[in-house]
Parts: sequence; structure tokens; C-alpha cells
Amino acid sequence: MQNELRDAAAGCKLVFVQTHADRDVDIREDWKKHLSDEYEIPELFFVDSVKGLQEQLSGKQASGELARLQNFLLHQLSSSNRGRIRRDNVLDLLYATLNRTSNLLQEYQPALQKMKAELEKNTRGIQEKMSRQLQEDLLGARQLWERRLVDAVVRRWGSSPFSWLLRLNHSLGTLLGSFGLMRARTTAHIALLGLTQGARLWKQHQQEQDFTSLVSELNDLAVSEGDIEEKRIVLNGYARQAGIDTKNLTDNVNVQQLAIGSGFQEEFLHDAQKEVDQAVETLGQKNSKTYVRVMYDLLFLIYPGFLLYRIGRNFFYDSFLQGQEILTADFYIPAGVFLLLWCGLFLMLFTRRLRRGLKKEIRNLVSRLIQRRLHHDLFPALQHECQLAISQYEDLVNLEEECSSLRAEQASETNLASPR
Repeated sequence: MQNELRDAAAGCKLVFVQTHADRDVDIREDWKKHLSDEYEIPELFFVDSVKGLQEQLSGKQASGELARLQNFLLHQLSSSNRGRIRRDNVLDLLYATLNRTSNLLQEYQPALQKMKAELEKNTRGIQEKMSRQLQEDLLGARQLWERRLVDAVVRRWGSSPFSWLLRLNHSLGTLLGSFGLMRARTTAHIALLGLTQGARLWKQHQQEQDFTSLVSELNDLAVSEGDIEEKRIVLNGYARQAGIDTKNLTDNVNVQQLAIGSGFQEEFLHDAQKEVDQAVETLGQKNSKTYVRVMYDLLFLIYPGFLLYRIGRNFFYDSFLQGQEILTADFYIPAGVFLLLWCGLFLMLFTRRLRRGLKKEIRNLVSRLIQRRLHHDLFPALQHECQLAISQYEDLVNLEEECSSLRAEQASETNLASPR
């Protein structure tokens, strides 16, 4: 009965009347018990319709429950209440429409939530895969990293014995080429040295360019078109389950835009490039702090200081005052060899320090990229439709709640029955 009443009197005010009081049993309490879950029922009438008809035919005033019903209708349906009744009926019709629509859309909410979770999962998966690929490529380009790190350290180190050694090692190829050019005897020799030096500089420039373009090539190295297309097909299946017309999406957006959003790609690559530059700056600052400079400079000066002391003492004191012979090549050749080994040892120790910090910083860099939530989406068209459907359903629920509160306000102003 409730279903039939709801379909037949949607958005209407009701008056519940039980007729034939002369023959029927009063069942108003049963009505109230069964209908109170769905309807507000301020009044229920139990009238003797036969008696009322006889009183009307005889010209008498109605009496009893029928008279109370007439007075109730005259009061509730008076001209002063017509506007309020129309407003209440409109609210009831609007609420019934919103309720019906929200019930229909609610069936798609689980599918929409699955689609949203799958979109986030795929986006995070691609982002993590690209980040891992970045880690492998950066660790593979260790020599280029070391060159950039040494440049960053030397710029901050200032002028000191160990920084001179770093600069010398960094520009050793250029110095050797210059010395070779100074010893050139013929034009052909000069041309050959110039060609060799130019080729070396060009190779170094290409390596630096390769390091700069390393990040920009991640999308080709990490994600294949087949993987993207497979994920798009799966997501289209979720979209169809959620009631989204994927055919219109395909017609309005080309396949490349559906597969991978250019905004997602550009944002990830931009963030990766910033993280790489920041990592270089961070490592440069970390390895050029005051205590690091003092430690390496003092330890490095031990052997060169000993050589200077030994040579100076021999030249100024032993040879002049003690009459000893000046040190010969038998001393200088081994001393030079050990000086080279000493310099190589410190370069190796400092390079190992850079490598340890480099690996740690790359891992931190990749972790930050994985945890970062990008503003752009991998599948922008599907993501837009999913967010639009969810937001529209939430707006519909808010409208339904607002309409329900307005109906609750107007329900206290009338004694007519109405749906809850």
C-alpha cells in the first residue's frame, strides 16, 4: 500500500479518512502504525458517510467527525494557505525527484570508487616506475655526476691546496693538451694537437649534454606504449561499469591524450630535473663545509709540507752550514712518485666520499619523487569524467539534504499529511 500511495500521490498533501463508521471497525491506529514510517500523519478521520449524506439531504449541519473534517479542510485549504500548500507540493516533488535520481546514481558509486582507485594505482605505478628508471640511469651516469659534483665543490671550496689539486685533476686533459701544443714544432703537429683537443672537448660537451637530457628521455625508457594502452583498456572497462560513455571520450580526445597526459609527463620531468639540480647543490654544499675543507687541506699538506721542509732544510741549512751535499735526483724522483701517489690517494678518498653521498642522495631523490603527488593526471580524460561524476553525485546529495531540511521546516506549519 505504501508503494502504491507513494507512486500515486508523489509531491501531494494528504488527508487520511476512514469512511462507513456505521459498519466498519476503527482501524486508524493500524493505519498510523503502518504509514508513520513513510508519512507524517497529524490527523486521521473516521466519518459516517451515510449519516453525513442524510444530514446534507435534510438540510442539517454536519455533525460529529464529519463536521470536524469539514472544518479541518476549510482551515487548511483556505486562500491564505494556498501559496504555502503549493510551495510544499513543489518541495515534495523536488525531493522525490532528487531522491529517485540519487538512488539511481548510488548504484554506480562502488564502480566509480573502483575506477578512482584504479586510476590512482596506475598513476602511482607509472610514477614509481619512472622514478626507479631515473635511479638506474643516474647511478649508471656516475662519471658525469662526479664531474658535476666536483665543479659544485670547487666553486664553493675557494682557494686552498686541496682545491688546487681538484682543479688540476678536473682540467688535467686541458693542461696536457696545452703543454703538447707548446712543444709542437710544425704546423701539421699543431693541427693534429688542435684536432685531438677539439675532439676531447666536444666529447666532454656531449657527455654533459647527455647528463642534461638524461631525465627528459625517461618517458621512452620507463613506460612502453603497449603498457599504457593495456592500462587504458582496463580503465575503460571500469568507466563503462560506472556508467561513463567511453565512446564519446574516444571521439573527443585523441589516443595519445587518453593514454598519457602531457601535463603529467611534463610535471614529472620538471620535478625530476629540479630534484637532480637540487641534489647536486646539496651534495656540493655538504662536501664543501668548513670542517671538510679544513680536514682535507690539513691532511693533504702533511706530505707536501714534509717535502718542502726537507728540501728547504737541505738547501738553506745543511748545504750552507753543515757542508752536506744538495739532494740529488735519487731523492727527488722517489719523492715525486710518492707525491703523485699521495695526491691520488686523497683524490680517491674524496671521490669515494662523493660516491657514498651520491648513492644516498639518489635514493632520497627517488623516494621524494615517488611520494610526491603530482597535480596532473596520467589519464586526464578518464580522471576528469570520474571526478565530475563523483562531484555531481555529492552535489545531488547536498541538494537532497537541503531540500529535506526545507521540507522539515514546512512540515511543522501544516496539519496535512505528507511524505517524510
